[in-house]
Amino acid sequence: MALSSAVSATEDQTIRTHATGAGITDYWLGGTDLDSEGHVVNEWIAFVLELVMLFALGRWGAKQGATLAASVLFGAGAPLAAAVVWGLFAAPKARVRLPMAGILSVKFLAFGSGVLAVYALGRHAAAGALAATALANTAIAAVDRDAAMRARERRVRLDT
Repeated sequence: MALSSAVSATEDQTIRTHATGAGITDYWLGGTDLDSEGHVVNEWIAFVLELVMLFALGRWGAKQGATLAASVLFGAGAPLAAAVVWGLFAAPKARVRLPMAGILSVKFLAFGSGVLAVYALGRHAAAGALAATALANTAIAAVDRDAAMRARERRVRLDT
């Protein structure tokens, strides 16, 4: 059995033609665990969680300063540092490509910092909700990304 993924009916027909030409009569057509709408919804939830994390870090940082200047510095610096690290390593179009374990580690540290910031601000229930939602969203995104990458690999193998 060969495995493949198709985005459109035309691509599906192309894959079927290649499979038949290669003598493959039984193959699975699939790939990601989420349909396109589910993927988009999960990505939007991830974006909102990232904004919440950055806001929490900024609010927490602003409360750390003894002077106005220190509050502004920490209030802007904490989310800026998190955004830079996220953009370099965890964003979908990150500058530095990490393996899945590296991406998950960066996300764990970033969201963990956000959760700790919310907790330190005295919003314990909100911190728990943020942690649970970020964990579920990240797990779903990781499974979806892994399935999509495997589907692409399978499609390439089938095309050769």
